[in-house]
Amino acid sequence: MKLTDELYSGPYYEYKRFMERQYGKALHKVPLDFNFSCPHRDTDTKGGCTFCSEDGSKATQIKGIDNVHEQIKASMAFAKQRYKAEGFTAYVQAYTATFAPLKVFKEKIEGVLDQFPFDSLHLGTRPDCLPASTLDYLKDLSQRVDLWVELGLQTCHNKTLNLIRRGHDWDCALKGLDKLKQKDLQVVTHAILGLPEETTEDMLKTAEEFGKLPFDGVKIHNLHILENTEMGREYKAHPYPLIGELEYIDVVSKFLQYIPHDIPIMRINTDTPPFELIAPKWTMQKGQLKKTLIDHMKIMGRSQGDLAKGSSKKVKLSPQLKIVSTMDQTNTCIHRGHGEAYHPQYGALTYTKKTFIDPIPNSFWNKYLNKPLHTLDIGFGL
Repeated sequence: MKLTDELYSGPYYEYKRFMERQYGKALHKVPLDFNFSCPHRDTDTKGGCTFCSEDGSKATQIKGIDNVHEQIKASMAFAKQRYKAEGFTAYVQAYTATFAPLKVFKEKIEGVLDQFPFDSLHLGTRPDCLPASTLDYLKDLSQRVDLWVELGLQTCHNKTLNLIRRGHDWDCALKGLDKLKQKDLQVVTHAILGLPEETTEDMLKTAEEFGKLPFDGVKIHNLHILENTEMGREYKAHPYPLIGELEYIDVVSKFLQYIPHDIPIMRINTDTPPFELIAPKWTMQKGQLKKTLIDHMKIMGRSQGDLAKGSSKKVKLSPQLKIVSTMDQTNTCIHRGHGEAYHPQYGALTYTKKTFIDPIPNSFWNKYLNKPLHTLDIGFGL
């Protein structure tokens, strides 16, 4: 028996797996900035949410490029060279995608879709910026392209929404979501964990509320306090405790338990160029944090959807080991209750060689080990 995709699927529904099932390949985001600004800002771009930068969270790779077609070409070229990308998603990310007269909005969108081979389109917006005419257009657009509307809600608590000057309350968020779902549109919600004055209980209450709603995807962000933001200026004047990376991992693992198991988790943390980030200064890289989260969820016996509305807590099987074949045709053990293998999928022998044999210096090898070598790998970790 080969190691199956199911056994290695992990404790939450990763977006990469969703894309492979939905599109047959991973799609790379191509961020776009239509320079639409935001209804929550003044005409000079001042104001807005306290955590948002003056460029409206414009993606790093397109900063300094004003022409949308040049932004697309630059992002696609980067993704093809670095990731060998074959599929692309257009993501209107900066500011508020639907904050423009409908005629202008349509011209921008149609101009992009007519000239570039995008597999899907994501639009970042706010629940208070969904006029009826735009909703009608989005409904029509969804018949021609795989459309996702990304709705920045951040938290369900009005006290926090007021504190970060979000410009709308939770009731407005629910109404905005309802408008989108009445048009049968796919909706992704955003949550920020670690917002000022929010406790773990507050964050998990947001998770519980999100889990009750008809979202089609969830993005989770750790709070980043940025230069040139109101929150950044407040923090520099009066620093306050921020969530640490290990605490964040534990909160995310609990947060995911409230999200139904069939909802793809499109992001679990964010990253910011060091020169823009004031705090927090974490040590883990993005990949390390993800691996630590997965390991933590397995150790704690937590899975996405455990506490979601309408689902019962999964009962773990009693510990059972099963011998399976890895990619290099050697055997390993897998714990069927947790879906965890003792060796990586690429192979037990390959892993043993990389871990224990390759590090031996040639001088030592030539002097003492110039004869056949036998390895015995005994692991009781499971």
